[in-house]
Amino acid sequence: MHREPAVDAATAGKHVLVEKPLATTVEDAEAIVNAAKRAGVKLMVDFHNRWNPPFAAAKDAIVKGELGAPLLLYMRHSNSIKVPTQMLTWLPKSSSIVYWLGSHSVDLVRWMVGDEVEQVYSVSRSRVLPSKGFNSDDFFISILEFRKGAVATVENAWVLPNTLPVSGDFVAEVVGERGSMRITVVGNNCIDKATETSYTQPDVLVFPTVHDKAKGFAGESIVHFIECVAKNKQPMATGEDGLAVTKILCAIRESARTKRTVSIA
Repeated sequence: MHREPAVDAATAGKHVLVEKPLATTVEDAEAIVNAAKRAGVKLMVDFHNRWNPPFAAAKDAIVKGELGAPLLLYMRHSNSIKVPTQMLTWLPKSSSIVYWLGSHSVDLVRWMVGDEVEQVYSVSRSRVLPSKGFNSDDFFISILEFRKGAVATVENAWVLPNTLPVSGDFVAEVVGERGSMRITVVGNNCIDKATETSYTQPDVLVFPTVHDKAKGFAGESIVHFIECVAKNKQPMATGEDGLAVTKILCAIRESARTKRTVSIA
């Protein structure tokens, strides 16, 4: 549903911040990017995990050459089954876990590697969610090959058990020619809370409240967009980034459907 309002806003001369993914078809993503170019407005896709401190640290280490050239990346970003079956029941009926969490994962590996994906191979399965009346894939496991040789494995599922203390799982590893980094974002044991009725790990990164003020990287990305508009700067996550990610996501779905490797145009 992003295409019409984004194109209309750009045509009206308004700068546009679009939630991820930019679109779920390449045609829609291209239409939004082209409308922003014609109007000369700023277009940013809210890939807010680029402001997530652990991933920002990994990106800095790669840019500084501390890890050497990236060789291998692993990204696991999954949700409990509560998300598609209780919290957002409309989501599996009209979208896919590829767009919901895969957009974060694909953007992060592409951003950290600093290269374009050349081809993808993906597999998926549909068993648990269809048994509960949701016509959706349970998970995707995808291999992304980059032009300069790096390879990323991306795993996205939304059938984890509801007994988890948080609604998801987010783990990554980057292996370079001279070093590596491991990242555990959710369930990092920074803080946990046990009461008579529950055990939880309160949010300290995404959108926590500190002294009655909203903090966290989910807000920092929006602040960045405002600063780009105010100071006439290029956003860190551009419309072209959103288009590139949409191309990869669509290729992942096609690969899982055809059981073949799909090249990125």
